[in-house]
Amino acid sequence: MRIARAELFELTLPLVEPFVISGGTIPSRRSLIVVLHDDAGHVGYGECPPFELPFYSEETLAGARDVIERVLLPRVAGRDFDGALPEAVDAALRDGVRGNWFARAAVETAAWDLEAHGRATGLAALLGERLGAKPASAVDCGVALGIPPERRGDILTKWVYEAVQRGYRRVKIKVAPGWDAAAVTAARAGMAGTSLPLTVDANGAYEWPRDETALRALDAAGLLYIEQPLHPDELVGHARLAETLRTPVCLDETLRDARAARQIMALQGPKVWNIKVHRVGGLTEVCRPVGGCSIRADFAS
Repeated sequence: MRIARAELFELTLPLVEPFVISGGTIPSRRSLIVVLHDDAGHVGYGECPPFELPFYSEETLAGARDVIERVLLPRVAGRDFDGALPEAVDAALRDGVRGNWFARAAVETAAWDLEAHGRATGLAALLGERLGAKPASAVDCGVALGIPPERRGDILTKWVYEAVQRGYRRVKIKVAPGWDAAAVTAARAGMAGTSLPLTVDANGAYEWPRDETALRALDAAGLLYIEQPLHPDELVGHARLAETLRTPVCLDETLRDARAARQIMALQGPKVWNIKVHRVGGLTEVCRPVGGCSIRADFAS
């Protein structure tokens, strides 16, 4: 398939209220949108959503724009690709480029969407074909809630209650040192009368053993899992923490790619993974085999 031309746009989504995590505050959601066109009129869209400041990952929106414009789009625009388009584009983007996962994912996911459009099928069906799996007809949706203003428990309780009333099937709340036990108590109040699972996400804010008391308190809170408690580079730390706690540890920022996943498996580390397509560089990386299994996520048709 030939990618005839490429476009790059910026999209800004204002939030009703700022979304706060342990590392920073997000007043609005800005993303870059890559659009790929073939010669037959088919179009594929991909998104690049790093934050403006590097508190979640090393990449920023401005840096990703520069890499996409100067490095990545010139590699695909006006070029013919043999074989499966997304995998061929992924290989072209990786050559001589370290990291820059969000930037690469924007172009790579646009290639997936372009192939799906060209074949008049959905992205879930295309992924199912690659993985040899049948797409689910539906996937239960959960809600992720940030740290409330002034860390007020009554506000978090209200947010959780409203989310439950809207039909969300699980609840995740953001926590940080000094905002954990009280946050869980507030969330439980909003979930009263339900059996929905509750999880917490620290975005790497804790250290072991400095925060052992807080982490053990979360361990005793009956959570479904504790997500990314330690710094993303703490592969061994997370493996050891998973052995120490009864509550499953979930990895997010630590899983940069299949290489990191293989190391976690070799360490017999956490087996609950939050796979974010853009953080690992695209769908091709999500589908890449890892030690006899695949990095997989639920996907719906």
